[in-house]
Amino acid sequence: MLIYRKLFFPLVKILNMARIRQVYAHLDSEVWRLPRSKYAILTGVIAALGNLVITLALGNPNYAFAIGTGLTLTVLSYWYNPNQKEE
Repeated sequence: MLIYRKLFFPLVKILNMARIRQVYAHLDSEVWRLPRSKYAILTGVIAALGNLVITLALGNPNYAFAIGTGLTLTVLSYWYNPNQKEE
């Protein structure tokens, strides 16, 4: 049984990493295809939710900071358009 574990568990880790890389590559390609406005909104929402989750976990939720961060990143992402490709 010990030999089975030594052979099987590293294989499972390798297969899981391959799957994680596939999922990441798929998500990355989907995000790069988003139009400018949707990308900006997605960036702002993720930033705001991340901020809110961290402040909630620390026990002192700061809604104004989360909303401000989300709105700021939305505006900056739309304005500077990081997905623009050089021509």
